[in-house]
Amino acid sequence: MPIAALALFEAHRPQLAFLDIRMPGRSGLDVAAAIGAGCHIVFITAYDHYALRAFETGAVDCLLKPVETARLAIAVERIRKQLDTPPPELSALIAELDPDRFWQVHRGTIVRLDAVAGVGREDAGKQYVLLKGRPERLPVPRHFFALFRQM
Repeated sequence: MPIAALALFEAHRPQLAFLDIRMPGRSGLDVAAAIGAGCHIVFITAYDHYALRAFETGAVDCLLKPVETARLAIAVERIRKQLDTPPPELSALIAELDPDRFWQVHRGTIVRLDAVAGVGREDAGKQYVLLKGRPERLPVPRHFFALFRQM
């Protein structure tokens, strides 16, 4: 499963992943280390003694099984706030840039508009930015979709 988790992460590049700490093969902690800072991680475990290790890896939250609906809602709201709030240094940079030339397209991503080749859309309501001369696709969260309606 952990190898499949890494493959799915590479294929979809989610902003958020829920990982069980104890999985067959590699642990969820190992998967989180492999993913690195590319994703917000919430660990789910039946063992509270793993919570400290989870937070040491940079986890956003750690939920104990059985997961209670109210506790899950708190975790989701915490993550939503983090995704909607750019880091302070990025906020300062955005304030200095010309908004007609630079757009924030993700929590930690700013693009120069003349470097944008286009916007792609997928069936599942996902959008991504294509850059001129670059192979990667930059995911665009739903709350930034309005920026790209005219493209």
